[in-house]
Amino acid sequence: MMRIHFAALALLPCVLPAHELIVDADYAAPAAVVRVSYYDKAHAKGADVTVWDPSSAAAAFISGRTDANGAFAFVPDRPGSWRIVADDGRGHRESIDLKILELGSESGSGAPARKNPFERALTGVSVIFGLTGLWMWRRARSLPAGSSTL
Repeated sequence: MMRIHFAALALLPCVLPAHELIVDADYAAPAAVVRVSYYDKAHAKGADVTVWDPSSAAAAFISGRTDANGAFAFVPDRPGSWRIVADDGRGHRESIDLKILELGSESGSGAPARKNPFERALTGVSVIFGLTGLWMWRRARSLPAGSSTL
């Protein structure tokens, strides 16, 4: 039984990034297109997208939902750095900045921030050790006083 739990924990880092949200945006006059997908390339259908213009962080410029292909489009009214936030409503949220240098030209892109593979592996191993520690602590608390697990 313990081997099954350890195998499940060992596979956890492989499963966790499968639903990481990836947001990408490009500007080709006159519209900006935002694409929202998951790490496994599945489209994030119906994800909430909110766009803030460069001059105002207080109120959203536009908000809406992605279509069946995970796409959302809007027409910016000025150059600058547009903040785009996507939320799939299931605990996955990601944001990027779309830099538009000049309206009317094809000069904007928002590259998604990719996480370092080493950072992913380290996070996965940390989760495994943390969960194992919690399991061992709980097991030790349930033993009668003076008994040993050895």
